[in-house]
Amino acid sequence: MKMLEKLEEYREQKMNQEIALLEAERKREEDELKKARDKERKFAKYLEKQREKLQELTSEKQERLNQEKKEIELKKKKEK
Repeated sequence: MKMLEKLEEYREQKMNQEIALLEAERKREEDELKKARDKERKFAKYLEKQREKLQELTSEKQERLNQEKKEIELKKKKEK
């Protein structure tokens, strides 16, 4: 009878150890996923900022080109 109790206790300890390992692994995986999501979010934010900068630079360049065209047209009119 005592042997059965010890065997049952041993099984229970093994099961608890396995549960603890599985929970630790699940937590580690969740942490890795969270890190990956955070990194992806940060990269997306960086890309958005870069896109905004590019749009701003493109807009400024277009404004300069338009201004230069106007100046060239004015010079041509003055020359006539």
